[in-house]
Amino acid sequence: MESYQDVGISDDALTLANDLIQSKNLRQSISPPSTSIYKISLNDPQLVTAMGYQDPTMRNLAVFAYLISIAEANSLGQTPAVEGLKAARDAIQTSGNIANVAVADRLQMCQAYVNTSGNGPLAEIWASATLRIPLFCIWDCVSYIYTMCIESLSTRVQVEFHLIQFRNIVKVLSFNANRDRGYSPATVTAIWTDYQDNTQPILAAFSTTATGDKVQKRRIVQARVDFITDLVSKVYNHQKEITLQPGFYRPPNPAGNCGEYLAIGMLCWNSGRFGGLCISVSGKYALKFCDWCASLSAALGQYGVHIQDYWLASSLTDENKVVPAKVQGGYNYCMFKAEYEHL
Repeated sequence: MESYQDVGISDDALTLANDLIQSKNLRQSISPPSTSIYKISLNDPQLVTAMGYQDPTMRNLAVFAYLISIAEANSLGQTPAVEGLKAARDAIQTSGNIANVAVADRLQMCQAYVNTSGNGPLAEIWASATLRIPLFCIWDCVSYIYTMCIESLSTRVQVEFHLIQFRNIVKVLSFNANRDRGYSPATVTAIWTDYQDNTQPILAAFSTTATGDKVQKRRIVQARVDFITDLVSKVYNHQKEITLQPGFYRPPNPAGNCGEYLAIGMLCWNSGRFGGLCISVSGKYALKFCDWCASLSAALGQYGVHIQDYWLASSLTDENKVVPAKVQGGYNYCMFKAEYEHL
């Protein structure tokens, strides 16, 4: 296993790592600066350190401590998202496994929605809306906190590499989420404002696929479908059900399973250009929007919300390495470029 020095972590980060190892109470081990609002940045030394522990339990606890402290520094400490992460953290401290709190009916957050009072441009957008964001599991909680607490972005490449970092957080936490029982997301998604002139800060939202057994997943995907339906009804006065476009095929998973249904709903409140990218959690590839997501994008397009799928045009992917779907309605994907296969 690589040492901290091998991966280039600073002396300050090493000191923090040693302090964390010696700490008896990890829930207060990572404290953001008190002088300003602390944002999630790329390769944040505290996050790199948290994800660098060899012991899985220590690694999970440190990542949860990081996310909780970030959220509290951004006035999100009283939201169901933070309550969910604290429940997961406590489960790890007592049993060493988060599988029992990784799905909707174990979190006791069923029907818990967020009216955000946080800081930043997304908070201002949501504060003026009547819709609420469904948070059913720890992955939704992580998605919400990452979305609300991300640093200022100015380029699409920054968004894409934040998606990689978000994916790595999910991967680290999935180690204790009992993958065999479907508690770990298969993919992660980013949706962002796709300004062409680079004169405005980019807003981005992050999410994961739904998780859990058939009953649990059904509840989550239905909540996401209801969320999107409410969005297009109240914001765009769209009164029709969003269905598959003519000529499209029904994907293996139901509408609402994909992270796009949550991320699009968190961000696409006004007409304009948006970008989207979905990548595998365990593999080294991006996936093309499934026909459910493409149909949702087409439905919003009639109201001036234009979402471009960057699965081929991403800085991460090699358009010459496309793997087509094996069945109609299946998933097409594009492999990462060789220089990014280590991510």
